[in-house]
Amino acid sequence: MTNTDGFHRLPAVVLAAVLGHRHGTRAHALSPAQLGQAIDILAPVEACTAFEHPNLWSWRALLAAHPAGPFVAVFVDDEPAGGDQAPEIAAFRATAGG
Repeated sequence: MTNTDGFHRLPAVVLAAVLGHRHGTRAHALSPAQLGQAIDILAPVEACTAFEHPNLWSWRALLAAHPAGPFVAVFVDDEPAGGDQAPEIAAFRATAGG
């Protein structure tokens, strides 16, 4: 899931906190335990029915479908594409359209 609208940032903040990501463009290995931790931290948002929670729902489905992982979380800053970047970052940029 992407947060390109700049509105629903909480899932990205939760994932960044679990992974220790602070800034910049980076791909992080994400263990099933870490994804489970992010799900647990984000789960209380479901009490707010004024919004949908597609990140939470997709994370649960992903973990259920692949309980042993592995997973990758990609954070993309406002910096332009280029340089030596992980293949996961290039794939994300291609899928997200830029």
